[in-house]
Amino acid sequence: MRELSRITVVQLLFAFVALMVTGCSGDTSPYYELINVTGTVSLEGEPLQNVEVLFSSPSGAQSFGVTDEKGRYQLEAPEYGSGVPVGEYLVYISGNKTTAIAATGKTVAIAEKYSDSVISKVIIPADNSTGENPLTFDFVLKHNPSESDLFTTTEEP
Repeated sequence: MRELSRITVVQLLFAFVALMVTGCSGDTSPYYELINVTGTVSLEGEPLQNVEVLFSSPSGAQSFGVTDEKGRYQLEAPEYGSGVPVGEYLVYISGNKTTAIAATGKTVAIAEKYSDSVISKVIIPADNSTGENPLTFDFVLKHNPSESDLFTTTEEP
């Protein structure tokens, strides 16, 4: 009987260690439902390549993308993958030394007003979680934007 209790204690210790190891090895990062978000950035109707698009939430969530040779972008959340967590976002757009008109490759400077200001406020709703039809936000920039040009966007479901 004494031998049986020793085996039981060993089994319990083994089970406890196994639970601790598996319980501690899980992913501790928070889960976010990601919504597929795409769009274009153009300068007075001309698609722009190498433009950085940032969606930033007051909760701290961020997603970003860079436009391709046709002015298209797709947003990614750095720690979670392709898409944008559900919520409200402020949109920032900035260029760099390689920002260019997509059709000609001619480099252009984006007005500092776009880089220094929020250009739009958008809401990513939870009811678009299937990802089959991405949310699309197209941004049309101007060479000399006025204050009324900020906070504008076209949304296509």
